[in-house]
Amino acid sequence: MHRVIGLSDNKQWKKFITENYSNTLIERPMTSKVETSDKEGEKSPSSSGPVTGIEEKAKMFRQLHDDFGNSKLLSVITFENTSHYLIDGIGIEAN
Repeated sequence: MHRVIGLSDNKQWKKFITENYSNTLIERPMTSKVETSDKEGEKSPSSSGPVTGIEEKAKMFRQLHDDFGNSKLLSVITFENTSHYLIDGIGIEAN
């Protein structure tokens, strides 16, 4: 997933989502929550509205690429408990 986030290719993001996300995750509304620090170190959170479907998940990949493409990721995903082990949740913690 980190390799794909590092790409700038919408087709590759959609391919990864289709092949690796559970249908539940694809259709699950997701919101983006980002916390940034200003020059004085004060943190300010921001968030986006919920998104669903492959097109919207690809837009989320664009945001992930822009925000974390070159970052060291500490934690990324959870998986289904089925034999396919498709991705069923995403939470990114970057350093």
